[in-house]
Amino acid sequence: MSNPIAAYLAEDHVRLGTLLAQATAVAGRIDQAPFSAFRGGLLRHIGMEEKLLFPALKRLLGAPHPAVARLHKDHGAIASLLVPTPTALIVSALRAVLEPHDALEEVADGGLYEAASQLPAAEAETLLQAMKAVREPPQSPHNDSPAAFKQIAHTMAAANVDHPVPTGPA
Repeated sequence: MSNPIAAYLAEDHVRLGTLLAQATAVAGRIDQAPFSAFRGGLLRHIGMEEKLLFPALKRLLGAPHPAVARLHKDHGAIASLLVPTPTALIVSALRAVLEPHDALEEVADGGLYEAASQLPAAEAETLLQAMKAVREPPQSPHNDSPAAFKQIAHTMAAANVDHPVPTGPA
């Protein structure tokens, strides 16, 4: 990608995908160390987009990028799926949200990341450096309460994701 912001965020998608693949490499088992790295990295990635990229593009375009409303809903679903202890169904649901989500961000014509190429060079460089400086947020312990699973159902429905929703711990 000729756009350094797009390249940085797309490379992060690859890194996160690799961590999730490592976490699920053994059938029927989720390796907690790479899943924890995936979880923290994904929350960091969402934070970069929500706090830095979306506002920068809104300033540039004078209004939110057309994909932002959908991406907000996806971020809510993703974040809710990271709350309980991971299971095969939760990982499957995460993938069901992430695959179209990442494609929407990375699409070459009109995608969110492509829009960043329109930022003035100095602003783009400042934004990229700010993204690189973002640290992973602290991770709370997993929460397997009924309220956590109710929130998953709510955010998955809001994101219009057609996938079975976990209703409780496995």
